[in-house]
Parts: sequence; structure tokens; C-alpha cells
Amino acid sequence: MMSSVTQEELDRLLLGLGHSAMEIGADFSVRRLNELALKWDGRSASEILGQKLIAVWPDISRGKIGDAVREVMRSRVGQTVQATWKGSAGRALDVETAVVPWSDGLLLVSKDVSKRVRAERALEQASDRYRLATLAVEDMIYQWDIAADRLVWADRALSFLGLPLEERATTLDWFVERIHPEDRNRVATSLREALSGPGAVWTCDYRLRRGDGQWAQISEKCFFLREADGVASSGVGALTDVTGRREAEEEVARLQSELVHVARLSAMGTMASTLAHEMNQPLTAIMNYLGMSRQMLDKGDPANVPSVREGVGLAMESAERAGEIIRRLRRMVMKGRVSVETFSVATAVKEAVEFGLLGQRSIHAVQEVDADLKIEGDPVQLQQVLVNLVRNAAEAMNGQEDGSILVRATSREKIARIEVVDNGPGIAPEKKARLFEPFTSTKDTGMGIGLPISRTIIEAHGGQIWAESGVVRGTRFIIDIPKLANKRRQAPAVR
Repeated sequence: MMSSVTQEELDRLLLGLGHSAMEIGADFSVRRLNELALKWDGRSASEILGQKLIAVWPDISRGKIGDAVREVMRSRVGQTVQATWKGSAGRALDVETAVVPWSDGLLLVSKDVSKRVRAERALEQASDRYRLATLAVEDMIYQWDIAADRLVWADRALSFLGLPLEERATTLDWFVERIHPEDRNRVATSLREALSGPGAVWTCDYRLRRGDGQWAQISEKCFFLREADGVASSGVGALTDVTGRREAEEEVARLQSELVHVARLSAMGTMASTLAHEMNQPLTAIMNYLGMSRQMLDKGDPANVPSVREGVGLAMESAERAGEIIRRLRRMVMKGRVSVETFSVATAVKEAVEFGLLGQRSIHAVQEVDADLKIEGDPVQLQQVLVNLVRNAAEAMNGQEDGSILVRATSREKIARIEVVDNGPGIAPEKKARLFEPFTSTKDTGMGIGLPISRTIIEAHGGQIWAESGVVRGTRFIIDIPKLANKRRQAPAVR
């Protein structure tokens, strides 16, 4: 067994490799050891040679190295073990020791692997911290090896997806199959475009089937790592279950919608006497025209036929006017699904001004509206806002002889600006700052919910509303609203 190798040759060979070496006799005594072994231990050769292994290094003898020494001495089959080597000076090293048969004894060749062990421990600690971090957050984190088509999921994701711990890795196709069929193509297309582009981040919202079979609303974000040529090689991402948040948002929208509807009913209630008066006029005219026509028919004179025809025609016009008032009232008080549609601002303004000024004979109203201006949204809700602003302006000028209201609508790139301007007394400074807060009214008899609800409607359409008061008199309300509806922020779902 190469026992003819001299100590000098062995030392030279092993020192060249950077290894410690010692020879153990059949009686487990230390026969010889090289300089590196002495350096690790800190004692001289005379203090070690001839001593039993257990006497020189009791801790080592009782540990993994000692177990390997006894087993190899018995079986004459070499082993390699990793253990801690502690010298006489207390210095501890992580070593990898090969125990091999040598002559009638053994040869122990040890390599210092302390750096590697520290790196492994650091990696293990980092892995533990990463695992704990993934458990500490609500997100479901994954690592994606794009080239290998391998998604590795963190613990929280495993329970969400219904995967056992031993099946931590999946393919992309496996995951895509769990996406809702109505969302699947959109998500896959979006991901392909992100991978082929230069971007570092991909985000997407979709529905995903949980492990229990239920659908969850998911918001996903993935960060790509790209090679020098720009090709994405891997990614780290997170799935956030936003089901509860979306349900809460929908509930808030529903409650806002209920409040909007109640406000319209309240407004119609305050206008009840005015509406009754407005309805009484065409109904009275109908009765008069038809009564006159009946009298003419009773006379049986053919010459009265043109007059009768004219009277019936006038009655029909009055009936149509009454019907239009009822139809507008019905639209304002009706509760139903929001209709997000493209509509004419000019038409919405015209109807809102007519409705808002019912019973107001002394107010001079001017409309300056771009005829071609159109926006996407709910026309009934926008009219509700305009009716509220017009009626507020009219009531503020009650008894004022020169009262006037200007409603102007203009196009400004991606937004439409609508202004309602009056020459009334203006807004008191102490009320202006709280104008859009609930239960803050500019009128003595107001409930203070009209303007807050108006702001809710406009902001739900992605717009803004604010007020400016003149130095001497007058108030101007300004609405900026996008021409195109924001698909992520729409008006409340039920109006």
C-alpha cells in the first residue's frame, strides 16, 4: 500500500496540494504528520508522535473522523467525511478528511473547506430568510427558469395552488391552464410581448383557479433577468390575491351608487311642486284644446274641421311635452345598471339645463357647447351633476332680477371641460374650503350631499370638479372629464 513512500516525499506531495496529512498505526497511535497538520494543531511533533489519537485529539476521536478511522481500520475500505477539526490552541476548521488504508494502519488527508462551508451556511441562512420573508408577506412568490421551463413556488403559493411540498416546481403550461379561460389568451399574449420586448417588469391582472377550485382575482408582477443579448433567461415574480380588495371596491361602488340614486330621488322630491306645476301647464292646455275641439264637433259644421284638426294637433304637442317631462323624470329616478356609452355633451347639457331650470322664469341661461364634443361615460349620472349645479346656481340667485347662468363645454386634448357660471352672490370664504364635504351646504335648506355626490360621480369617471368664486360676485364650477372612459375606473355599477 505504498508504504515505501518517505515522510519527505509525502510531505512534499501533500503540501503541494495544500492538504494536511498524518499516518495512524494499527494501534491508533500517530506515526507521522506533515507541517500543515502541525500548523493546524499548534503543537510540536514531539508532543504528538507516538501518542494515541484519542489522547491527542479527544474531540476528533469521538466525532465523525474517529468513527471513520475505526471503521476503515476494520474494513480496510476508505471513507471521506466532513467534520470540524479543533487544534490544541482552540482554533476550529471545517475540514474534509479522506481516511484510507495505509500499510498496516491508516492515512488521514484533510483539506480545509472552511470558506466553502461558510458560503454554504450563508446560502442556507439566506434561503431560510427568503422562505420566512415569503411567509411574512401576503404575496405568493416564485422563481422562473425560463430556459428550463421551470417555475419554483414559495410555501404560501403551494397552499394557495393546492400543491404538496414535494411538487414545488411546475411548468408554465401547467400554470397557464389554471388561468380563467376568458383571461387565458390575453395573459399569454401579454407575457409573450413582455418577454420579446426590452422591459424588465411585467404586470397583469386576471382570474386564477385556487387549489380548492374557487376563482381568485390575481394581480401579478414579474421582474425579468436578461442576458447580454437582451434575452430573458429567468424571472422572479409575485402573485397577489386581490379578491377581497376587489370585492370591497365593488361594495363601496355599490354603496356610492345607492347614495347617488337616493340623492336623485331627494332632488326630485324637492322639485315636486315645480314638476307638478310644469305638468299642469301642458295638461291644462290639452284639456282646453280638446274641449274647444269637442264644442266645434258638436256643432256639426264642416267648416270647423280645420280648426278641430289644429286643436287636436296642439293637444298632441302639449301631450308630447308632458310625456317628455315624465320621461326625463323617469330617467333621473330610475335605478339600473350604469350605461357607459359615447354620448353628445351638447344634448346632455341642453336636457340638464332645461330640467334644472324648471319653474325658473327669471333666470337667463346661455349654452356654449362644442357641437361635436362627445365623451364616454354614463349620461344620466353626468346630467345629475349638471342639474345639481344649475339648480344650485338658480336657487342662489332667487329673487335676483339680472340672474344669468352660462354653461360652457369645450374640448381640451384628451379631456372635456364643462363650466357652470352664475352671477349670483358667490360662495362664502368659510364654506369654500369645505364645499365638497358631506353635509356642507351653500343653502339654508340644503342637505349638503349634492356636491359630494357630484364629486363622487366625476371622480368615478376619472375626472375632477372644483369651484372658483368671483372677487365681487358669481361662482364658477369646473368639471374636467376624460373623453374616453378609463376601463379600470368606471362609474358605480348600479345607478
